[in-house]
Amino acid sequence: GGWTSHAHLMEQAGADAIELHLYHAASDPELSSAEVERQMLQTVWDVKGAVDIPVAVKISAFFTAFANFALQVDEAGVNAIVLFTRFHKIDFDVIELEVLRRVELSTSADLDLRLRGTAVLAGRVKASLGITGGVHSALDVIKANMAGAHVVQLVSALMRHGPGYLKTLRTEVEAWMIANEWSSLEEMRG
Repeated sequence: GGWTSHAHLMEQAGADAIELHLYHAASDPELSSAEVERQMLQTVWDVKGAVDIPVAVKISAFFTAFANFALQVDEAGVNAIVLFTRFHKIDFDVIELEVLRRVELSTSADLDLRLRGTAVLAGRVKASLGITGGVHSALDVIKANMAGAHVVQLVSALMRHGPGYLKTLRTEVEAWMIANEWSSLEEMRG
């Protein structure tokens, strides 16, 4: 019930939308993949039923049939599907006997998996599609849009370049569109 009550509290606090980051470590060998997915989908249904604001769901690429799972998430009435979760890097310190966790900023090299996943879902789901991870340049934004994304999330790029980089990206995207005779992102999408 944690997600449901927290989603309701966030809505009451003034949130305009909620992004559910669905991930399950699936480390219990007695728990089937179907049961893991059922639990995740129940969470989505519960949260959608508890709030009136838009709900986006961020999913992992590591499903046996991610497109089928995304279709079920869409059928639950989510407003957006965000592709894909970025995982922390895990290593072991064999001298100190510790687990080491680190977060690395993404690069444009991380975009290819997200482009493929977005293209697979584009035109097949009602939800808007978002890409997170790997968007750093104007060409990355254009590729994401052409794959079918309605939105891109920029974190690593803004951490590297600062918030003023958004204006640079917008200017470069607009210049590319003019040079290549596209009148709108909508025309280019998908």
